[in-house]
Amino acid sequence: MRSLLATSLLILSSALVGCQAYPAPGGPANLRSMGFAQPDGSISGSLVPQQRATVSTLLGIARVQAPGFATFTGGSTTKGPVSIVTQMDSEDPADIAKLGRMYAIRGTLGLNKLVLPDSVSTEADLRKAAAETGADVLLVYTLDTQFFVPNRVEYGEQVKLALVADPAAHVQTTANGVLVDVRSGRIMGQAQGTGKAFLNAGSADGGSVIDRSRKNAERAAFKAMTDEVMQRWTLIIERGAAAPGAATP
Repeated sequence: MRSLLATSLLILSSALVGCQAYPAPGGPANLRSMGFAQPDGSISGSLVPQQRATVSTLLGIARVQAPGFATFTGGSTTKGPVSIVTQMDSEDPADIAKLGRMYAIRGTLGLNKLVLPDSVSTEADLRKAAAETGADVLLVYTLDTQFFVPNRVEYGEQVKLALVADPAAHVQTTANGVLVDVRSGRIMGQAQGTGKAFLNAGSADGGSVIDRSRKNAERAAFKAMTDEVMQRWTLIIERGAAAPGAATP
């Protein structure tokens, strides 16, 4: 009887795990549809300091995602066509600190609820918020995270734990970012990075295991992107285009 009970519990436990699902994070924001390709040039007035900032540039940072974005542990700050994520649970503070130590950069700051509007839809909304903080240049980035299972892609609102128990199952993230002149909207540079982490979530706490893997992949992608941002910034400095409002070379 005891053996039969143990077997029944094992079967029930396996069935429950097979039915469990992990809520996959929302998708990336479309930077082009936000207008970064054709920026609104109306923010060059009183909102933004007019001094050139080749020696002392304040770098604003904003993460944008698809509308209604949410993860296993949190969600977005704003409503509307674009979600702004202010909770940096995937980004390594050390990578952000590196950006603040770039040549001619005097520091970094993240856009928060105090300056962000309730609804964000365009690049102008972000630049206005960045202008209120005194930022000269804005790094806008988005993370595209997908879950891969052998012979199929599991990317949607739910990731079934039974599927990702395969040791080959993994999560992959691509980080895409643009450096923007807050005053003129000029695109100063672009950067991209990718990251990957294996899942292995066949236990009852599979949701937590998957989420750790998700964060690891996103952290790696963000690091790779920031490394490329630093390279792009060096080129920007070398060609003398670091001053916000300067003409495009």
